[in-house]
Amino acid sequence: MDLVAHRAIAGYTLMEVTLVVGIMAVLAAIAWPLTTDLLDRATLATTAETIRGEIRKAQRQAHASGQALELRVDPRAGSYIVGPTGGPGLLSRLPAGLTFGSPDDGDSDGVTFRHNTARFSPRPGLQNSFGSITVRSRAGARRVTVSITGHVSITAWNGRAWQ
Repeated sequence: MDLVAHRAIAGYTLMEVTLVVGIMAVLAAIAWPLTTDLLDRATLATTAETIRGEIRKAQRQAHASGQALELRVDPRAGSYIVGPTGGPGLLSRLPAGLTFGSPDDGDSDGVTFRHNTARFSPRPGLQNSFGSITVRSRAGARRVTVSITGHVSITAWNGRAWQ
């Protein structure tokens, strides 16, 4: 008799399993929006760093090769090309959920370079292209700026201003 009673106590009841699964479902429902927001912010920051890296690489290659390079942005397609002036280049697309555009100006395509093209001269000194590229998501925005001296920086939109 003790053997039968011991076996009955060793398992979990359907009620206990249902309660644990219900608690896990509630916790997952609470964590899901927080997780997706975190992933959106990480994707946005990584994309801005990638664009910054592509610009710096194009600047270095222009100086090393003696050939002008450019970064051409197509805001509607969500893509950009880095390559020789007027020639073919490497096409890159924004990750899903990201677009070019400014959060503080709904009419802006997010690119302030003339003709949406940043040109990098092989000559040292002042650049003939300066401006910015803004990438946004639901979680915020990042702006990659190239100064007239060629310095590349990233700023973040805090909801009211660029920091």
